[in-house]
Amino acid sequence: MPIKPLDEIKKLKEILAEKEDELARVAKECGAGVEVFTALTQDIHALDIDAQLKREMTDTSVQQVELRRLEVHLGIELTNRDYEFIQNLRAKHPNLNPRELMLAVLIRQSYPTLGIAPWIGISSRGLESIRYRMHKKMGQGEHQSIKNYLAEM
Repeated sequence: MPIKPLDEIKKLKEILAEKEDELARVAKECGAGVEVFTALTQDIHALDIDAQLKREMTDTSVQQVELRRLEVHLGIELTNRDYEFIQNLRAKHPNLNPRELMLAVLIRQSYPTLGIAPWIGISSRGLESIRYRMHKKMGQGEHQSIKNYLAEM
């Protein structure tokens, strides 16, 4: 029995609602994490301890704040390894903008272009244009794969 278009639309709306609920949950959890680490950073600044130790502690706390903010922005949970990847990518290619960094994480995690484009709110053609500009900014040859390059980092 063929699936009726209205049934398919209803199923897709249900799936979309579930995904939106999950995204809201992750954003809420990450937002709380930002507040916690921001408060922790302020508390560390107030401590009367060795300056080097204080710097190391605040750097770690600030990294966690940045990680949580990235998670909220991307709508996905990131690992410390993802964060390190982003930091390495920023160091190696400081000319990449935040959208390109986000795309690099998703490409590295093997998300398909057709899946990424609607997720970040652009067409697949627009995403291909961004990938092309990233390719040039990263100094990759015409036939080199961005996915392979990012996976090797």
